[in-house]
Amino acid sequence: MKKLILLSLLQVICLNLSAQEVKKETHLYSIKGTDTLLLDRYYTDGYPEECAEACPKTCSEECSKTCSEECPKTCAETCPKTCAEECPKTCAEKCPKKCTKTSPETCPEMCTNSQELKPAIIFMFGGAFYTGKRDEERFISCFEYYARSGYEVFSIDYRLGLKDVALEGVKPISKLLDTIQYTIDIAVEDLYDATSYIVDMSETWGVDPSMIVSFGSSAGAVSVLQAEYYRVNGHKLASKLPNKFKYKGVIGMAGAIFSTSGKLKWRSDVAPILMFQGSADRNIPYDSKQVFKYGLFGSKAITKSLKKIDSPYYFVTFEGAGHEIALTPMNENREDIDAFLDKLVKKSLPLEITTSSVNTTKPKVKDRFSIKDYINANYSQQ
Repeated sequence: MKKLILLSLLQVICLNLSAQEVKKETHLYSIKGTDTLLLDRYYTDGYPEECAEACPKTCSEECSKTCSEECPKTCAETCPKTCAEECPKTCAEKCPKKCTKTSPETCPEMCTNSQELKPAIIFMFGGAFYTGKRDEERFISCFEYYARSGYEVFSIDYRLGLKDVALEGVKPISKLLDTIQYTIDIAVEDLYDATSYIVDMSETWGVDPSMIVSFGSSAGAVSVLQAEYYRVNGHKLASKLPNKFKYKGVIGMAGAIFSTSGKLKWRSDVAPILMFQGSADRNIPYDSKQVFKYGLFGSKAITKSLKKIDSPYYFVTFEGAGHEIALTPMNENREDIDAFLDKLVKKSLPLEITTSSVNTTKPKVKDRFSIKDYINANYSQQ
């Protein structure tokens, strides 16, 4: 009976550890005119989720306790001294396998030092640069998942440059293009400011400033991709970043890069980039759409430009899918995100990965769009 009670107690402890509490704090990181820009910090105290079924220290304490009570019965026919020496040794070998998802070799490195600096993810929401919120309910499960996985997760406000602008009424086209560039630029500037704020607070929060990944949805994806393009190419806005700062990775769900000088060109080392996009996205070009020297280059075009310079990327394309891919990967493609973070970000493997998903039950849809189509898809309900 004692043995059953003890085992039940251990199971309860393990379940409590696996359901780590995710804490949330809100901080003011910048004021721009009438815009007060906030960021939410999602984090856990202690060990990442991989170790949460019982981190080695707790596991070792509980296992030893179990051992000490079982030992006299299990080893009753042997010398108690031998039992006392052998049983703890056996327990220590079995404990990591029994109580963690990771191997005994990797678990101590991952789980024994809760003071180790954590990598960070900075998220930018979508909404066509005129709507959206940093704390929408549909984002929270993803934030909490990565917080429990050992990341500090930050979801930030940024200025919405098209909040009071009806693009279909902006003429001539040169003014329209200038409006788009200004809108993207102020979002990028806000990301840089938020990044600098997090780096300044890194010691207090236990963040590793060399392990910061930017992550965006739709307009947020445009912003994080544009920010990396500006950083690599020495754009004047990039001077707002800390000296020699480099994003460790970039994740864009249905994003693009806006170029004012033709096709994409990368001048220096690019951070590994993970991209998700549907081939029938009518909100953001899947490949590219150009007007004179101006162009919006989507995930397919970005992938081609990275391949030319042998820069690591991970591209997940959804044949026939639309702009829903700006959100669905947060929950449905975490395996891809996890693989990207592990292999291309943490391990810095020089991989070039392209995967394709095809929905054979979905009827063929239009996948070629004009500039007017893109504007109408984003702003007809504005």
